[in-house]
Order: sequence, then C-alpha cells, then structure tokens
Amino acid sequence: MQSPPRLPYLLAVIAVCAGIGSLLTLCDRFFHVAFGALSYTSPIFTGQAWWVWPNFMLASGAMYLGAKLLFAPQLRQPTMPQLLVSHALFIAVYGLSGVFNAHPQALLWGFCLGWLLRLATTPSDRGVYALFGVVLALAGCAFEGVLTLTGEFAYRAPEFFHVPLWLAGLYLHGSFAILQLVRRIEARYGKMPAG
Repeated sequence: MQSPPRLPYLLAVIAVCAGIGSLLTLCDRFFHVAFGALSYTSPIFTGQAWWVWPNFMLASGAMYLGAKLLFAPQLRQPTMPQLLVSHALFIAVYGLSGVFNAHPQALLWGFCLGWLLRLATTPSDRGVYALFGVVLALAGCAFEGVLTLTGEFAYRAPEFFHVPLWLAGLYLHGSFAILQLVRRIEARYGKMPAG
C-alpha cells in the first residue's frame, strides 16, 4: 500500500482542528456566554477571552489524536448523513446546555438518556462509541476543571471539580461527532482503510 502524501493530510488535519475549534468557539459564545452558563474574567470580544479559540483548537487537536490512535481504527466509516446528524445533534445539545443551564440535573439526565438512546440505535460499533464517549467525558471535564483553576473563567453553577455535571453529557454527544469526523478524514487522507 502506497503511503498518502503528507502535506494534504497535514493540511486536512489542521483544517479540521481549526474548524472544530471555530465551531466550539461559536457554540460557547452563542450558547454558554449568551445564556450565562459561564463567564470569562477578562473578556475582550463578545464576552469571550482572547485565548478561547486557540484553546478550543488545541483541545480539538488532542481529541483528534486520541480518537485517531485509540478508537477510529476500530470504527466502520460513517456515511455523510451519519456525520451530519452527529454534528447537528451535538450543536443542539450544546444549545440546550446554554439555554437550560439553570436546570443542571434535568440536563444531565436528558443528555445521558439521549446518549444511551443513540448508543442503543447505533447499528454497529457501539462499544467503540461508548468507550470513547466515557473517556472523552472524563478527560474533558477534568481538563476544564483544571482550566478553571486559572481563574480565567467560571461556570455559573459548578457541581463537581469546578464544572457542572451536565458538561459530561455534552462531551458524550460530542464524542460521536469527533470520532466519525476523524474516521472519515483518516480514510480519505490518512492511512486507515476506507471500510
């Protein structure tokens, strides 16, 4: 098997991480900041700090790498409609977490039940999605909890280690989107087979 050209692959990965970082920055601004789910100590633009987009881009890179190395090789390549649905559901869950952030227990239960329903209706690769979702939720919440220790931002109603519990549900839903996106990019530009 011939190895893929490295420059198109590298550019695709950078573009994906920049795109995910941009999407997360917009969701943060229009859902979490706008509805008061969190606030930044030193906002400079539309309620956000200067470091929000670079942070989301680097976090996207870490999620991409983790998904690529540990989980994506075991996953069947998702169809484009599956990928679009996963991203639309993630954005919807992000929006709900902002709009209804004053009801953290309802969000937590709703997000977890919704994620379990998604797993139950996923025709294949349930174990891969489940494991990646749990790993991403734990790692993401831990990272954000540590990041709050800088004093640069704070959640409105932290419940555990400086973050609301519903945040884990947001990561659970995001895990479908990131894992499917990584799998498609790796099949197209990387060394993973397209199957």
